[in-house]
Amino acid sequence: MAAKKRKGGLRQRQAEAEEEVEAATGQSQLSKLLLSKFAWGELSPQAVQEIAAAAATDMETMADGKCMPDLRALAAIGSNGAQAQNCFRDLMRKLEADVHLPDAYTAKVPFKKIGEATQHFLLPHELFSAMYNEVPNAFAHSMMPNPDDVPHFWEAVKEHPQMVRHPLKDRDDYKTRCIPLALHGDDVPIHGIGKGYTSKLTVFSWCSLLAMERSTKEKLFMTYCTFEKVRTKGTIDAWMKLLAWSLWWLFWGVWYPAGSPEHARACTPLAGGFYGVLWGLLGDLDYFHLILQLPHFSKASNFCPLCQADPLAIAHMEGLAGPFEISFL
Repeated sequence: MAAKKRKGGLRQRQAEAEEEVEAATGQSQLSKLLLSKFAWGELSPQAVQEIAAAAATDMETMADGKCMPDLRALAAIGSNGAQAQNCFRDLMRKLEADVHLPDAYTAKVPFKKIGEATQHFLLPHELFSAMYNEVPNAFAHSMMPNPDDVPHFWEAVKEHPQMVRHPLKDRDDYKTRCIPLALHGDDVPIHGIGKGYTSKLTVFSWCSLLAMERSTKEKLFMTYCTFEKVRTKGTIDAWMKLLAWSLWWLFWGVWYPAGSPEHARACTPLAGGFYGVLWGLLGDLDYFHLILQLPHFSKASNFCPLCQADPLAIAHMEGLAGPFEISFL
């Protein structure tokens, strides 16, 4: 009697066997840790491969040749480490299916010496929408940990000077649907730290003011960065115009109108009716002066961008109410 023919080819049978092993063993916790370390820049792709390969070898030794598929997949990048230069390429190919971030927005920005150059931006309104629609758990964790904080926040700031004639007050749902946001900027030393020739990277990021108790990694989202030595006023102006455009549509909570590259979803909700408003600017005094072009903090007079404050005005400030406070932030 002829032997019964097995269904499927070799690759199909291998895939089925791997699925059976994965169903029995689950996802490797070491694999998740290695990918997290790689994503945060704490491990190189080569280090990920070396650690995964060592762990896979130990597991196969102790479990009769069996190993968690995701761990074995990490061990196999770069032709099992033989071609280390390909580790990054292979790792990114494996991760692409799990990346839910929108494609970076591109635009030309002027710089010193080199002129205009194409830059990539992760715009706030696009990331806000992607988080809500693709990874709702991350949206809840990093944007709105406690839904009750939305009305609590707006109740706490109802007498704040920013609320005077603010267009937000014309919207009936802002106390339940509007997420208050903050923009942070700073120059970060990246080379020659502590030396006279220090090179800095100007980094812009944003966060939800409802998630201040989260760690920096969990709440702060980088949107753009540029080298301090090559940026000009034109660089910052071009970036700020693009940022203002993104925040404008984030405030309205919809995709931009027909005729745009995203015309297929024009005027549809970004995040199921949720939207955001820029409420705070965070940074040091140098950032406020050099980047935001506010008056220099060391000036003897006219150092406030909102009034004609000078040392003599201090005498007239006695009796004014203390600083505005939000107790739960």
